[in-house]
Amino acid sequence: MKKSTVKQHFTDFAEDWIRASYDGDGYAYPTARHRTGVVCSILAGSPTGSRITDLGCGGGHLAGRLAGMGHSVTAVDQSAEMIRLAREHVAGLGAETAARVSFRQAELEQLADGAGDQDAVTSMGVIGYLDDDTPMFDAANGQLKDGGLFLLSCRNRLFNMASISFRTHREITGGSAGALLDEMIAHSQGIAADELKAFAEGLISAGEELLKIAGKDQPTPPAAAPVDPGEMPEIEPRQHTPDGIRETARANGFEMTG
Repeated sequence: MKKSTVKQHFTDFAEDWIRASYDGDGYAYPTARHRTGVVCSILAGSPTGSRITDLGCGGGHLAGRLAGMGHSVTAVDQSAEMIRLAREHVAGLGAETAARVSFRQAELEQLADGAGDQDAVTSMGVIGYLDDDTPMFDAANGQLKDGGLFLLSCRNRLFNMASISFRTHREITGGSAGALLDEMIAHSQGIAADELKAFAEGLISAGEELLKIAGKDQPTPPAAAPVDPGEMPEIEPRQHTPDGIRETARANGFEMTG
């Protein structure tokens, strides 16, 4: 997809995206809020005062949380509107936390020649909006010191085989379904039986809760409902499989851990 389209999308619909992704709006799962918690748990053992760059900082929630943990954070986004909203969010967290966050409006390509002094780089959900993965890894390489940690999230293409959606149909008609299923099977074989059981029990529990909710009167949608998707630019992030992102990481000088 065109870089200009992505940039315009996250400028025109910045507030709607933040509301849906961080706060939840009654319709969308607050994915970004969940990712923020995961990243903070991973970095919980990092020394206080670690230097961290957040690529694609969005509403500043992750940058603010990391600063609240005592780290020095550089929040980067290509959208001036996102930077404005992130500044507002972080300022509301108190002077001590806000003082640990600096902001920079920049494209990924501008970060490839960085000082290489960051202890960690985070980038949540950004890579799918790029035409290819190289600029993201180049930016992380430019920012990280030797032995630094790069935390990256992307859309998992394997879920296309379980979503029973137009994406499932696309994989089948495109001839890629078999390879995706093979990778799913390979990954499931590495999971302990008790973990699979716990996962299955979680699915059952979630299904029971959904049935309960379906039997109740549904709440009125919030007044600040998202913009009608029909008014937004057509924007479909790329997806990666676990094996695919691992191979790309290695090709760009990274080794996955865990």
